[in-house]
Amino acid sequence: MNKTLPAFLLALSSVTALAQIQFTAADLPQQIAAYSRAYVSTGNVAVAALPGAKGGPHRWDFSYAQGVGDHVRRLDLVAPTDGGHGADFPEAAYAERTTREASGSQSWEYYRIIPTQGRTYYGFYDPVSNAADPVTVFDAPTIDLPETIALNQSWQRTVDFTDLIDIGFIQVTVLVKFTSEAVVDAYGTVVLPAIGEVPALRVNEVNTYETFDLTLGLPLDTQIFRNYYWLVKDVGKAVHIISKPETTVPPENFQTASTVLRVFESSAVKPPPLRLSVKNLRAALKGKELFLTWDKESPATGYEVEFVDRLAPQATWSPLPKPTDNFLFDSLIVGPGSRFYRVFFTQ
Repeated sequence: MNKTLPAFLLALSSVTALAQIQFTAADLPQQIAAYSRAYVSTGNVAVAALPGAKGGPHRWDFSYAQGVGDHVRRLDLVAPTDGGHGADFPEAAYAERTTREASGSQSWEYYRIIPTQGRTYYGFYDPVSNAADPVTVFDAPTIDLPETIALNQSWQRTVDFTDLIDIGFIQVTVLVKFTSEAVVDAYGTVVLPAIGEVPALRVNEVNTYETFDLTLGLPLDTQIFRNYYWLVKDVGKAVHIISKPETTVPPENFQTASTVLRVFESSAVKPPPLRLSVKNLRAALKGKELFLTWDKESPATGYEVEFVDRLAPQATWSPLPKPTDNFLFDSLIVGPGSRFYRVFFTQ
């Protein structure tokens, strides 16, 4: 029996077999104190290759590093009374508080999950976008995400609200008629920065804002956005791409976005343990066993030993029983051949 001297490799890979993913409103974060943090790119963001094709399974990689100019957005689930504006939204069960970490500025959106219906959205308090009139209460609550969500499912919603906008020489009251048409057009896995690869459904949504001046009767433009967002269990919208505003429906393959958001930290989804190669992997024959040992790693939470009998680019490495210390005995098999080893530690 010939077993070659072991080799250790730093190689991280994953093969994911996915059935079509199911998502429900109950999979949205709704516990007070849940949070997420995300990188946000704004302005003219090139996104030509990011949304990808319909159907699936697909693998969307949004794990690239924080870009120059990206800011960090923190989203916290808080009681409706947080911030002092919950009285305007008496039926809300919780609020999503958005904090722009660089400036500390905050805004709130108010929700409730209603069984058999979905997530009900009541309105928002946003002094960042509109300091003159930050409170917006919808004329009637809107279900922004239905109870169950699956591939090829579609939904529509409408809501009206009034707003106060500054047109340069005067502030005018406007009526906003909002309509939304959404379809789940793809599924697969999304790779998030620092978190890794998680199952996701992609929603393709067109939002239209018709605005009517109630003060002077001035003509105001209609603005239409196309959104792509990826729903991940216990995170919600883990990636969100918003097109530039248009007066006609933006194409599905729009090239430039106004916003790209990528979650990189969540209270619900922990990053996988860091997997590193050990140092000084050694082998010695001990009777009918091969004795493997390596330098002990003080921060290690565990070791993983894998082997393959033939090295190849697409070789499938098989695990050996996990050792409790920095050594392992592997039984020899009589006959010609070779075996290669690699050892990782996690922390």
